[in-house]
Amino acid sequence: MTESAQKQAEMPNWMLHLNREFAFPVEKVFSAWTEPEALKGWFCNSGVAEFNPVVGGQFYVQMVTEKFGALELTGEYLEIIKNEKIKFTWKWLTEPLTQAGETVVTVEFLARDNSTEIKLTHEGFTTEEFKNNHTEGWDFAMENFEKVLKEQG
Repeated sequence: MTESAQKQAEMPNWMLHLNREFAFPVEKVFSAWTEPEALKGWFCNSGVAEFNPVVGGQFYVQMVTEKFGALELTGEYLEIIKNEKIKFTWKWLTEPLTQAGETVVTVEFLARDNSTEIKLTHEGFTTEEFKNNHTEGWDFAMENFEKVLKEQG
């Protein structure tokens, strides 16, 4: 094993897990994660975002948070299975969050009668603090996601 591979193997890999259930069919929940305009409606509170939700496609989001102010992030879609799974990279462009490095988000969509369970895993954090900050961010995003779905009916 090379020295850099050894160091990488020794680094902590903090990850977060979120499970949420939404009272909407899986097709509606999935499309809110894959249609660019729908994504802007809940994922981006500044209104500045670009999404190309295809494997190999990129995304860019600018958001404003109480804790960190204006933030920018980018990523690449790694896997998309319709109504089942989305996997993408996540990389902050704004200091000091760039220190978190590139992480990976996996979102699984599980149909449950007339609702959908989302299982979100965000992994690759180098510190517990980065993991905790992202947990707060995803909690906020999921609340906003549910609100937007309810408004759309």
